[in-house]
Amino acid sequence: MRVSLFLFGLCIGIFILIFFLKKKGVEFNYLPHDRILSDIRQKRIVYGGNITSKDTAMCREIATDGYIKLPPVKRGICNDYLIYDSKTNQISILVANCDSIVLIKELNP
Repeated sequence: MRVSLFLFGLCIGIFILIFFLKKKGVEFNYLPHDRILSDIRQKRIVYGGNITSKDTAMCREIATDGYIKLPPVKRGICNDYLIYDSKTNQISILVANCDSIVLIKELNP
């Protein structure tokens, strides 16, 4: 009886804590691809390659909400990641994650 009451109170407390932390905008990034996407969101995005002005909104959305298939391709200072669209999984972008900027190299429809 005591254990069930303890577990019930613990669950209620965890839900209240998560509710308040979500309201403050705290992110829980435990998985590696979540950490990389969080790092990309915090940096300035620079466009290069075959990306036109029409594609920038879609590229920004994929770079912030997409899915990364690990491992990264290391080339010099920056790590290259292939990020797929989380909705369709057909559109992908090649992103170079550097120290201070994120360079979106190409868009693959």
